[in-house]
Amino acid sequence: MDFDFTDEELLFQKHLREGVERLIAPGFKERWHYDGLNRDLLPPLKELGLLGFAWPEEYGGQGVILPDIMHGIAFLELGRADCSSSIIFGATVECAEVLMELGTKELQDEWGPRLATGEAYCGYCFVEPGMGTDLGNIQTRGELQEDGSWIISGDKASVSFCTSDAFIVAVRTGDQPGAYGVSLFFVPADLEGVSVSIYEDFGMKEIGRGGVALRNDRVPAKYLLGEREGGFKPIMHIFDAGRPALALMCIGAAETVMEQCVEYCKQREVFGQKLSKYEAISFGLIEHKTKLDLAKMMAFKAFWLRSQKKWNAKEAGQAKFYGCEAAFESIWFCTRAFGHLGYTSEYDALYRLADVMGFAWGDGSWEVCKMVAARDEFGEEYLPYTRRKRTDAVSK
Repeated sequence: MDFDFTDEELLFQKHLREGVERLIAPGFKERWHYDGLNRDLLPPLKELGLLGFAWPEEYGGQGVILPDIMHGIAFLELGRADCSSSIIFGATVECAEVLMELGTKELQDEWGPRLATGEAYCGYCFVEPGMGTDLGNIQTRGELQEDGSWIISGDKASVSFCTSDAFIVAVRTGDQPGAYGVSLFFVPADLEGVSVSIYEDFGMKEIGRGGVALRNDRVPAKYLLGEREGGFKPIMHIFDAGRPALALMCIGAAETVMEQCVEYCKQREVFGQKLSKYEAISFGLIEHKTKLDLAKMMAFKAFWLRSQKKWNAKEAGQAKFYGCEAAFESIWFCTRAFGHLGYTSEYDALYRLADVMGFAWGDGSWEVCKMVAARDEFGEEYLPYTRRKRTDAVSK
């Protein structure tokens, strides 16, 4: 059992730590108020060597897939500077993996060179109004036309990067219940009938979360991703990678605030003593640091299992709810330790608290992640719902 990174992973982390502090950390609080996908973060990500993974070199990509542990390291280090940069980076990797595995050659040739280099960006349209995490209940409909194209209509909610150039959209294309009737499509944002609206969020503004409406969009056959009605498994694959990554991102943000708070408490004097000498402060800080360290190990275990091609849904769920919750609680403690200054813009604490808070819901709420972990621990018979069964004998 080895709890350390390899030499290559340590070098990657060192490279990112130095580069992120130079290219992304400056201007965090000024950028934080930006509403919409902040494409200004793409050039520094490219300079750091974080764009183009999973895309072939002929498209301007790196020609390799980023190893799972390094994926986690990237989220951790980017999260230390700006959570939005982590999400923007992560979505480029997921998009490349989905389109290279499921996309037609025509689609890859058309969009690969732009997406691999950051010239274009792709968002994700899975969630719908009133649906939340129940992705088997997708109502957006796709109707097959005689020429092989599809007419797609529906509304998508909580879309990250809703001002993107294109979207990967989950659509119901058959009469099968639940996950069995869901297909994935690549939908360019400039198609007639596509419209977007941006939410006024309290954090993570730079990812431009909002709603996407699709009104009788005619989508060419070449934009169907993978098999018809085979779209649910790739969605879950994205979540099982994304949940430990999001935990590490939040932990990175919390570590930055903790480091600032420790330095503040070493200097601040209260009743003739340094604030760090009071056990109410020092014990609280070390307790939260311990929880962050435990959460970090749990998240990297989920990535390690994935790298070994082992089932990691339980560990991914555990990492997400425990890691994001530990990050939130540690930042909240530091906010109070800063005293009245914690309620000002002088320190990063409230900015990062608002960012981390969003992942009490994003990519599966803490409660849903606990339910996923409980399913593996206790068995499906203890779930509060029953899985919908196919109504025919066709296997996918």
